[in-house]
This record gives sequence, structure tokens and C-alpha cells, in this order.
Amino acid sequence: MLNTRKLASGQNGAKKLQVPYDDRLLGVRYRYDRQLRKRYKSVELIVKEAEWTPPPESVIAATLVGVRVEFKEADLQRRVKAAGGRWNPDRKPWELAYGKVRKIVRTARIQAADVSANGKPPHVGQQAKLSDSGKSKVSDGGK
Repeated sequence: MLNTRKLASGQNGAKKLQVPYDDRLLGVRYRYDRQLRKRYKSVELIVKEAEWTPPPESVIAATLVGVRVEFKEADLQRRVKAAGGRWNPDRKPWELAYGKVRKIVRTARIQAADVSANGKPPHVGQQAKLSDSGKSKVSDGGK
């Protein structure tokens, strides 16, 4: 069985390899095989650099999501409300556009990405969006 240990380029155990590989060295990995009684040292290198355009986000910024905010977090409740969030008494989360959620709280507080403005999930193939007036509407994705 192989046990591994990974080191960043500047850590002890990887410093000697910085001279031959310079800035291309990202990390060093040690693998240990107890049965064969061997240690393997491998490196992670940058071999090519090119321009890259990241793909669009998987969740559209205008999609309404449920955000978990505890009752005792009054300051956070005020910030969510000021950003346009609404309390949904049936489902118990605050509902707010995903793009605004990311600016206020950690995305770990998101409960579900299928919340619409009326508290019901949008139909299959539809996404909840906010109009320019801030009211929610459901689109069918251009179909």
C-alpha cells in the first residue's frame, strides 16, 4: 500500500528541486510502499502556460436560493433583508439571489438552489430570475 506526503515547492524536502526546476515547480510528492520497502519522489511541474477563460458559473447570479440564518443572528438577518432577501415561513430559509448571497455570507449557508420567489421549486427546465424591478419571474431558458 502506498502512503503519500505532499510538499509545497518551498518546504523542506522540496528545496533541492527548486534549483533545477525554478518557478515551474509546484510541489513534490513522496510515496511510500511498505511491502516493497521503497520511497518514490515525484514532482508536479508547469510545462505550459496559456490564456484561459473560466466557464460560466453553474448557478446563475439571479437564481433565488434559500439561505440559512439563525434566529440569534440579527445583524446578518438585517444584511440579508437589506440586499433584498425575504423570509419564507413555510420552508424557513431566507430567499435571496445567489449573486447577492455570495457577497454577504459563505455559500455553505445555502440550503437549496431550487427555491423560487413563491417558495415553490420552478418547473423542470425553468429557472427563477429577478426582473429589473426586483420582482421574480420564471423563464423557460429561451425555449
